[in-house]
Amino acid sequence: MRKFIAVLMLLVFGTPAALADGAPAMKPEAMLKMVQDFYRLSREVDRRGMAAVEDIMALVHDDARYIHTEYASEYDKAAWIDGYKRRIARAHTEREGETVITNHIAGKNILITERTARWSDMEGGQRVHHEKTGMVATYQFKGGKLWRIKEYWE
Repeated sequence: MRKFIAVLMLLVFGTPAALADGAPAMKPEAMLKMVQDFYRLSREVDRRGMAAVEDIMALVHDDARYIHTEYASEYDKAAWIDGYKRRIARAHTEREGETVITNHIAGKNILITERTARWSDMEGGQRVHHEKTGMVATYQFKGGKLWRIKEYWE
């Protein structure tokens, strides 16, 4: 919860100028649905391959960035697609899981979420279940698409 409040403070005191350009605001329910679709499609990459990646990228602005603060990662759209291609090449098809948004708050063209990820992998011939809670991220939108995703979890 502390992470969620910290990100909320970033929203209140540090909204990027690009979001204050007079663009019409997306409806909160439309932003939430787009983020939910993003995670649903991400789970389908191992099974559907590049078709799922194309569906994901249809949600993403051409000038998109994915940033993970804890891992010092930053990807533009091309690098993001390359990452999905590497994932597909590993042929990791034994993974199952879900992502549940447990809390969210919306602002003008921005959505902050807290989510839980549950997944299982085949390890040593047995299915091993995992869960990660308190995963906080911001999703900024531009032109009705995902423009910036910034993760704040380790």
